Amino acid sequence: MKISNYLRKYRIDNGYSQEYVAEIIQVSQKTYSNMENAKSAVPIETIKQLIDLYHIDLSSIDLSLFLKDEKLNLKNSRKETDSSEILIHAVSKKLIVQMEERIQKLEIKVFELERKLEKI
Repeated sequence: MKISNYLRKYRIDNGYSQEYVAEIIQVSQKTYSNMENAKSAVPIETIKQLIDLYHIDLSSIDLSLFLKDEKLNLKNSRKETDSSEILIHAVSKKLIVQMEERIQKLEIKVFELERKLEKI
């Protein structure tokens, strides 16, 4: 699935209009529409904003597809870097936080189950 398909899917799944998403990411509706219709590149900063907006679980997305998407704007404002390095950097912190939250929830469940077992 291309980035443009993800943009449309998550927007529709969340019941948002293009105008609303464009306002959140601080671009015009036309610019967002062009990104969603694969007519223009999607900056990494926009991807980060949308990950937060939609509360996307990064482990559920095949990030390698993003690297193959010619409409992904992987230019860093300071310098151009290998696209995989930029993508990994852009999502790694968010993915770590998501995994830490999952671990914490699982630890709580394990603790609760151990307490139930003690009562048996």
